[in-house]
Amino acid sequence: MAIALHSNVAGGNPAAWDASQFLAAAYHLHHHGVFSESRKPAVPRPGIGREPGYGVFLAGLMTVSADLRNFDFNCLANAPDCRSGEFLAVQWANSVLLALTGLLMFLTLRLLAGSPIAAWVAALHVWLNFEAAASRQYAISDYLALLLVAAVTLSVIWAYRAQRASAWAVPGLAMACLTLTKGVFLYLFGLVVTAACIFVVFVPRLRRITAIPLLVFVVTFSLPVGGWMARNHAVAGEFALSAGRTGIVLNNRAVLNEMGPGQYAAAFVYWTRGWGDSVARRFLAPETWQPFDLAQPGGYYDRGQNGFRPRVRRLMKSTGLDFKTASGLVEKELRHSMMRTPLKHLAVAAPLFYRGVWIDEFIVFSLPALAWLLVRSIRRRSPVILLALLPSVFNLIFYPLVSMNIPRYQLTALPGLALASGIAVEALAQRWWRWRSAAGTP
Repeated sequence: MAIALHSNVAGGNPAAWDASQFLAAAYHLHHHGVFSESRKPAVPRPGIGREPGYGVFLAGLMTVSADLRNFDFNCLANAPDCRSGEFLAVQWANSVLLALTGLLMFLTLRLLAGSPIAAWVAALHVWLNFEAAASRQYAISDYLALLLVAAVTLSVIWAYRAQRASAWAVPGLAMACLTLTKGVFLYLFGLVVTAACIFVVFVPRLRRITAIPLLVFVVTFSLPVGGWMARNHAVAGEFALSAGRTGIVLNNRAVLNEMGPGQYAAAFVYWTRGWGDSVARRFLAPETWQPFDLAQPGGYYDRGQNGFRPRVRRLMKSTGLDFKTASGLVEKELRHSMMRTPLKHLAVAAPLFYRGVWIDEFIVFSLPALAWLLVRSIRRRSPVILLALLPSVFNLIFYPLVSMNIPRYQLTALPGLALASGIAVEALAQRWWRWRSAAGTP
């Protein structure tokens, strides 16, 4: 179940929902040396669950924090019973990850643009982004993933500038760490490799400079990621990065496709940060805005989160299938339901995109800046900027297409938005200086 963005839903408890899974994995890794999300404190059998990256990070954090190391494991069964004081190390760690992300963005812009103005704007875009920092009390993987996206961005620019095939081992390893923390980036890896292979095959003049760096990138990515997937196959018979949550994710998205024209328009109001839900409640009919309420029984969130398993159980009862087979069939039907109405699916992605981008405090500037930078980079044929922006742009597009895209999901788009803001401010500053010079203003 996803962490809600607002504390009134999750109770502000650091161990709520997703966090309990990460904490269970970290507990067993630290105390037993076994990866498992078992809710029993005894030594568990190896298992598969969420991606391992953040669990490993928390297990390492337990070596330096006695409170975290000795937290009451039994409280995970009922997260509100967990004492917040036991998780202060997690909250401090998330703040440090944010600070380091800003530092990496500063270094990225210094390397890319060479301008202290662009570098400081990009760093401050992260450091002063209070909306992005609003969920740092939770033990969730998003802030580690945010840092890793920034690391991928910086390493791609460095490797491109280094002009050595071996340099691409660094972004390959950074991308592997990111994927082992946020599995959705496995799809980005597939897209990048497919596109690069097309260049290698069909553009002979680029073959020589692309083939070997691509091979280095693929090998350094595949060894850790493929190794973990092979481990999961040995443990549970599934060559997968994590335990399947695909069904619930797809069910969330399929339910949102049911909104009518009135609710479609209301979505843009309700999902506006700050005042949107209050305005919707005041001026719109209850039947229009209530489905968007996270706590509303029978609303989009409730039906999306809690409707998949009953559907699977009904299929099991009527056919005698096991849970795994029935789940696969329901997931297949959910995919087909979205493919049957592709235009509506794409249309609903628009308000979902709008919902997610509000994680950025400065989105009214950074999103136009990102669009401008993408167009400028395409016109100028600047592959290094396009490669640097790719993880964030993928994040912005992918989640609205396949999920309910709560704003927290777009934390990992922040590095690209910060990069675009830095370059846009620098461009505006240069234009202003040229205007002053032409006008003869001292």
